[in-house]
Amino acid sequence: MTKEERNRKIIERIQAGERTEDIAAEFGLTQTGVSHICQRAGLNLARHRVKARRERNRRIVEHIQSGQAVSVVAKKFGINKDYVTQICRSAGLKVNERQKIHRRQGRDRKIVVRVQEGVPLEMVGREFGLSSERVRQICLEGGLNLKEERRARNRQIIERIRAGKSQVAVAKEFRLTPNTVSKICREAGVNVKSLRQHETQERNAEIVRRVKAGETRAAVARDFRLHVNGVSWICREAGAVAWKRLSKQEYQVRNAEIVRRVASGETQVAVAKDFGLTAARVGAICTAAGFQGSPESSPPRNP
Repeated sequence: MTKEERNRKIIERIQAGERTEDIAAEFGLTQTGVSHICQRAGLNLARHRVKARRERNRRIVEHIQSGQAVSVVAKKFGINKDYVTQICRSAGLKVNERQKIHRRQGRDRKIVVRVQEGVPLEMVGREFGLSSERVRQICLEGGLNLKEERRARNRQIIERIRAGKSQVAVAKEFRLTPNTVSKICREAGVNVKSLRQHETQERNAEIVRRVKAGETRAAVARDFRLHVNGVSWICREAGAVAWKRLSKQEYQVRNAEIVRRVASGETQVAVAKDFGLTAARVGAICTAAGFQGSPESSPPRNP
């Protein structure tokens, strides 16, 4: 694009009512540069701005008269809602109060629904740009019994805690802090620590039972989302042997089976999972037996 073509497009867009800031940003110029181009073309930018502003105000009034909301018109023209109201008043047009009331009623209904869902008043206020006291007044005007709603929410929290959910998960679900959940439990006479201790004892008993039944520590640790050393510690505390030390011959038999399965085409990750080992340990066993391969893919067969 030549300089003359660029300047011609700038003049056309200025005459179309676009702002100098937008045009300058698009063409990589300053607003002063755009003004100089207009002056050299004989275009009185100040007078044109007044004309463009009048045209914009006329269009704003037309949009409001057609029934569009002030916020929608303000967003469309990139100006403040109060400025839209001021433009309408200057044009002798009173903004439809019925529209304002209708929008306010719709907002209030949404606020009541959010509070019924258990969202704290402070968070609802931040979401709608209101104070918590104003949210409380809107709920009372809507016939919402906040005390009863809070009691129902607290009952749901207690039920989830008793069902085994953590305080952090419950707090996240109800958009509260874990300390608030703890306070609700204390006020309801629920000893969260005692509940967790009972659940831990049941979990540990199940871990010891499965280890005694012959399952590997790695498999049990995966099921209960623990570390292998954690399973070993639980078994030692219960007086159970978490693992049996293999003899040299048993190690040789196990390693031979690992090598055979890897050579047959199974991945090292799958074999490691079955034997309660890491993929790196399976790889070391295969390397010692003369195999080389990645954990994701089976190693090539020996010629």
